[in-house]
Amino acid sequence: MNDIDQMHVIGRVAEETFESTNSGNSRRIEAGFCEASQGLCATVWRERIGSAGLSAIRGEAADVSLPKGFSVKIRVLGCHGSDQLLHENGRTLQCQPCAFLINDTVLLDAGTIGSRLTLPEQLKISHVLLSHLHFDHIRGLPTLADNLVGEPEASLIVAGIPEVLDGLGTHIFNSTVYPDFFRLPSPDRPVFVPRPLKSGEEWKVCGLSIVPIRVNHVVPTVGFLISDERTTIVYSGDTYQTEDLWHAASSKSNLSAAFIEVSYPNNQAALAQMAKHLTPELMGGEFRKIGRPDVPVYAYHMKPRFRSTIEAELRETRIPNITVLNEDLEISL
Repeated sequence: MNDIDQMHVIGRVAEETFESTNSGNSRRIEAGFCEASQGLCATVWRERIGSAGLSAIRGEAADVSLPKGFSVKIRVLGCHGSDQLLHENGRTLQCQPCAFLINDTVLLDAGTIGSRLTLPEQLKISHVLLSHLHFDHIRGLPTLADNLVGEPEASLIVAGIPEVLDGLGTHIFNSTVYPDFFRLPSPDRPVFVPRPLKSGEEWKVCGLSIVPIRVNHVVPTVGFLISDERTTIVYSGDTYQTEDLWHAASSKSNLSAAFIEVSYPNNQAALAQMAKHLTPELMGGEFRKIGRPDVPVYAYHMKPRFRSTIEAELRETRIPNITVLNEDLEISL
């Protein structure tokens, strides 16, 4: 029995039928809002829609292929382990916590949103994937909800493992720290709808295959394999030395990029071990577990005060194709 099955759930299911505005197809959404014996439980959204109703999708999408020639576009909104204005080597960097916008609609982690996206761009987001509950990966969610509440059709899926979704309800959206936008502005049409993910199980949404895989961090955390028909990327989340994610990535013949965290310089190895983060030396060892030295590597989650040292030490790893990310970069795969 999985984690969701073990929850003692008491709740109600609200069912609504909508008509797609540009097709004759209807969609039926079943949204369960429930409580578990240990806090707010993860809610399952199930959506069934005809392929012609793709433009109406807000929720778990049908397995719909995107047009030929489509590529995965990743916009870096934030790629650091904290928020800091950094002056170095004659340049100024506004370092922001991690968030990566995929194809304008799927947000991978949510550390930075409103400071990088206009309101029309925020309204395009239909799904948020969270690797874990640490504040630097969820920081943008409360103000995103503030920006979207009251906007027509402004409802999006927040997806994560049950520990993450429960933690959002218990610690953030608890009507004390912040309003409960999983029930506001109304329980049947909230801004956020939670969608539980299970490690190793595929979820297809917005033309993408999403597979969360548990990694080795101080709180429950997953990395992700994210694929379309032609491309796969691996995203480490926050992690120390781990195995399952790299094993899964190594099996993907179309692996096109590895996004791997590196938080501390090598002389902070003891701190990295305690916090369960990677140094450049450790990151090089983790990447080699994939067994694909040709795959481009994108380093992220650098603590800003160590960034220049980390960059220098990454060059010493001799990874052939490595990029240290900056905010506002766009990557097409």
